[in-house]
Amino acid sequence: MFANGLQDGTFSRSSFEYESICRFSAHLCLFLQMIEVPIPPEPVKVILESYLAVLEASSTSPIFFLSVSHFIRSFRMQANAI
Repeated sequence: MFANGLQDGTFSRSSFEYESICRFSAHLCLFLQMIEVPIPPEPVKVILESYLAVLEASSTSPIFFLSVSHFIRSFRMQANAI
């Protein structure tokens, strides 16, 4: 549902809750993948890309580069699974 809202513009990047929702959704997707709960790869990709954009916008975060490398590995694993 959140991924659909990201794609159709329902969720605006300027809204105050956007960053928090992206962070929560991205971590939920990563957790579900970690415990091997099957989830569709396309919505996960949309959510992770949105959260990556949030991280890039606030690049002052020291965890930014670690998160980016984790997302890249996650995308590669998803691409190989398809």
